[in-house]
Amino acid sequence: MTLKLRAQETPLDDPRSRYFFTPHADRPFRVTAGALRMYTRAEIAACLATLQDAARAVGGLEYAQAFDSDEHPENLWFIEDDGEGAITALLPSEY
Repeated sequence: MTLKLRAQETPLDDPRSRYFFTPHADRPFRVTAGALRMYTRAEIAACLATLQDAARAVGGLEYAQAFDSDEHPENLWFIEDDGEGAITALLPSEY
């Protein structure tokens, strides 16, 4: 299984690149049912750790990030939502 973080379209120095994908009490981490059916918990956790490392390295990322999969019919997305206050792993079809 290879999951590769897709390069974001927004420049890293853009003000919208301010998300760190770090769950805490006010920002829980959620995984949709579809993402859990398609990907293992270990794969999802590894992707979240990759996002956190990448965000720390560049001072923040855009709110929506995608991991491309070479084995599954759908890629894995992560969204950090200001409005709802959650970080969610989901499939594109669940958006």
